[in-house]
Amino acid sequence: MSTYFVRISGSDSNAGTSAGAAFRTIGKALGATGIGNGDTVYIGAGTYRETVTVATAGSFTVPTFVIGDVDGARTGDAGEVIWTNYLNGWYDTPAAVSPLNLAGKRFFTLKNLHIVAGGANSAVNANTPHSGDMVFDTCVLVSFNSAAIAHTPTAGQSSNWTITNCQVVSTSGIQGILFTFATGLSVDWDSNIQIVDSLVWCTSAQAIAATSSGTNSFEGGGVDVLRCTLIGTVGFSTLTSRVGGSVLQYPCTVQDCLILATTNLAASEAGNLLDLGGNVGVGAYTNMTAHATSKLGSNAFPAPFLSFAHEWMWGMAPRRLLAPMVPGVLARGILSAGTTDIEGRPRPEGIGRFIDSGTVTSASSTGLTDTSKAWATDEHKGRLVRTTGGTGPNQVKHISNSGVTTLTIGGLSGDWAITPDTTTTYMIYEGPPVETNKATSGSTTTFVVSGAAWSVNKWAGYSLEITAGAQSGTTRTIVSNTSTTLTVAAFPGAIDSTSVGSIYWPSTSLTATQRTPGALEGHDTARKETTTTDAGGVGIVLNGPSSQEISIPVDAVSTMITVKARYDTDHGTTNKPQAILVANGEIGVVTETRTMTSGAGTWDLLTFSTFTPTAPGVVTVRLVSRSDVPWGRAFFDTFTVT
Repeated sequence: MSTYFVRISGSDSNAGTSAGAAFRTIGKALGATGIGNGDTVYIGAGTYRETVTVATAGSFTVPTFVIGDVDGARTGDAGEVIWTNYLNGWYDTPAAVSPLNLAGKRFFTLKNLHIVAGGANSAVNANTPHSGDMVFDTCVLVSFNSAAIAHTPTAGQSSNWTITNCQVVSTSGIQGILFTFATGLSVDWDSNIQIVDSLVWCTSAQAIAATSSGTNSFEGGGVDVLRCTLIGTVGFSTLTSRVGGSVLQYPCTVQDCLILATTNLAASEAGNLLDLGGNVGVGAYTNMTAHATSKLGSNAFPAPFLSFAHEWMWGMAPRRLLAPMVPGVLARGILSAGTTDIEGRPRPEGIGRFIDSGTVTSASSTGLTDTSKAWATDEHKGRLVRTTGGTGPNQVKHISNSGVTTLTIGGLSGDWAITPDTTTTYMIYEGPPVETNKATSGSTTTFVVSGAAWSVNKWAGYSLEITAGAQSGTTRTIVSNTSTTLTVAAFPGAIDSTSVGSIYWPSTSLTATQRTPGALEGHDTARKETTTTDAGGVGIVLNGPSSQEISIPVDAVSTMITVKARYDTDHGTTNKPQAILVANGEIGVVTETRTMTSGAGTWDLLTFSTFTPTAPGVVTVRLVSRSDVPWGRAFFDTFTVT
């Protein structure tokens, strides 16, 4: 396996086998005398104005890599790698072909590339069979008048494509990603295409579409979309009708996606496109049934819910575009196993916030009083209260009203299962929607809380675990609910007034943290802290699993960065807080992680190794809370740069 190099300063007369003897063009590297089966080519920073039809010699049978060397580690040229068919400048007419035409070649992995197509051209043309076994990793693919990615899978063959951590944008009336299935076989087939942790955006058509020509009896399927943000007139659609309205043997699927579209998902026939759950969208469905765990319609999004990077208007550090901006508002409970988002930052993040804690001085079945408090009226309305110790621990209720010293729970989530007393400790926090209840009556399929006032089907798809009383130790999925009654799959016996139940997302618990649908988690959620500080009276606090990035200007001189960190007992010691110096290859800075070693309630000094940037620039320090629960806290203070 050989390694090749492309640089703006190179020459196509070079051998291409070292940074000092790099090719000048991508076309040379992907031509008949360029890379071979299993090789890797690194492309240095710059704008490459060329159209490439891949003409590599022979048939590739193993992954072959085309990588933008954005950190300069291989070529010495750090920065963005832009590849475009605007051959004579951005204001000239683009070439009439795509920047990249795969021409039926297979086994390519494209990484860290920004490919821009003008005219009626795709950024990536993969319409020649069989452009299979492709990986697009951390790429930006843009087309102004066509689908950004266009692929015609070979009839009867699996494409074996993966699109991950990518941004795919089309500004035309043609789809963001278009799969056109060939026809003519007598069986359906699985294309095996996965689109994962990506943002797909089309301004005036479907974000993703799977179609074929004509009306057919058999065609391909198996396009699976997972943990993506989809924006368009339709999020994902299967467009072509099938003879007799038959159902695909290998349907397409969508799971754990955030969909901003007039129509979330649209199937040509029922059963050809499936909602596997965890999706959140404002639009409707066509020829589809929503999964019980998906949230649809205008009430799917509390407002405000997403950042439009608007924070800069008030002098604040902007969040990422379309990132959840209010902790917990989109925490619907991801069912899939993804642990990072499109930025490579951890899932889950930004879904909790500790507010206050105390000890009960008196209580009733519908609330509690703490005479040591002086809250503003309804300051805590809509938040969660959790009993943490003493009588009746581990109960979670929504707060319907709050006074100067009182919290009222009755009328929203029902009475306490066990009424607190003066031994009970509690906390107030924001987090995923969960609660505990004691039944007033029930049956083998119902759990009734006469004092509740739930919105209809609020809990559909959640789990109900009976933790005490009749049917204790059993768990059932909630099928539907009225204002006072949960309907579930049948318990072995009947629920009665001794039964205590906990509602939470499937496969989690009342203390679990939950991932957010879509490509982005809710990062950068630190808040000012004036109570628990190291020096100066002001620091920051991170609630639940979360992080905050801080940008620091540096000169090309020896530099050392330190920060003090601390965590509370709720945070947990399994994964202690961290500070991470994020790599910036443009100025020669590498990643370094410092993890706390002290116990709860103690300040640790976290010190990064001294480094010397190769040029003036900006470094990023990421401060991380790795709390086990939504209300655990990590504190940071006394930041120094010397």
